[in-house]
Amino acid sequence: MNKKKLAKMILTPVIVAGMMVMALPAGSQAEAVEKIESRGISVYERGVLKINGTAATSGIKYDAKNNAIGVLSLNYYAQYGFGGGLADQTYYTLKLPQEFEQISKTDSFKKAVTAKFRQKATGITMKKYNYMQQDFYVEDNTLIFKNPRFSYIVESRILVDVNIDLGKVINETGMHIPRAKDTASRYRFMGQNVQNTNLINWNVLFGSDNDAKTTYSVMDPLGL
Repeated sequence: MNKKKLAKMILTPVIVAGMMVMALPAGSQAEAVEKIESRGISVYERGVLKINGTAATSGIKYDAKNNAIGVLSLNYYAQYGFGGGLADQTYYTLKLPQEFEQISKTDSFKKAVTAKFRQKATGITMKKYNYMQQDFYVEDNTLIFKNPRFSYIVESRILVDVNIDLGKVINETGMHIPRAKDTASRYRFMGQNVQNTNLINWNVLFGSDNDAKTTYSVMDPLGL
């Protein structure tokens, strides 16, 4: 085989948003990048969402004075892909269950949210940040956190821990969380780190590791 023919068969890797992909013809590259960006998802990471906390294990409980007690913890972990660079601005987005639609609109809900960001590489913590109230907002039943800027390298990881004191919200508002409308799906949460919050398509996360569900369909025994 001559050298020219061999050179044509070798595909040169390139970096797209921090993820290594194989080189394509110019038109195909543009089409592929456009398709990736249209999903609004950072393709350079693999994410996993876990549900923890007292509200996750046993739901909301009520004491002798009928005060609600229960904290929901949602832990997001992302492993970056190949390459390195600067994450100039990213957002951690957490889609809440549809049963949270009304209660998430209240001021009490936002004030009951605390969260922290961590970046690690080869076991070493490179950045830690506690989100302040001005760093996030609730829109369309979704929590959107503005992440600190950070540099990433191969095997860099980010972790975002979100705690929601649901008991506090219920006590302050008098509102309750309805029973899960879809008992098969239970209460569904989805999380992802994105670069553009206007282009999120949650449908692509169904059934992925970014899609976490509770093991029960009644979170609040006083919910309708």
